[in-house]
Amino acid sequence: MDTTTKPGTERAPPAPELSRQLDAAAVREANAKAASIETDRLTGILDSWPEDSLADRLVAIGLGVIGSGGLEYFLAGYPSEGFEVLPALLLWTLGVPLLVWGLIRLRDHVRTRTAWFRETFKVPSSTPTLAWMVRLPGILRIVVPLVLGFGFGVVVTWWIAR
Repeated sequence: MDTTTKPGTERAPPAPELSRQLDAAAVREANAKAASIETDRLTGILDSWPEDSLADRLVAIGLGVIGSGGLEYFLAGYPSEGFEVLPALLLWTLGVPLLVWGLIRLRDHVRTRTAWFRETFKVPSSTPTLAWMVRLPGILRIVVPLVLGFGFGVVVTWWIAR
């Protein structure tokens, strides 16, 4: 088997412009891979930041108490007469401050975390943060207390009415 090439079929060396384009593409690919690795590292650090579990619990309890107050108000009948609305007012008076306190703690926690990351990783302050994004567990933190609050309100109403 002959390994020599036929005359006129030899390949010419790549043009200098093509060579530069290939080198530039290789550099862009390396830069993209490095940026991806850096993004993964920062995401890992961000995800490892501890959550403020007390604030989460305060929001959940506050929503549950507000929901049970609403249920109590609904079951007391509208318009309520006399002291029938008092349990609902008491539950709302307890639930709203718990909810507000929890939301303030969550806001402060997110601000502290964002400031630390911006300072540590030199992120410009004009870069938007993703702190406003709601994940599924966050939605469950709202739905579960409302369902529990409804059940709690039913039990309280039954206990008061018996």
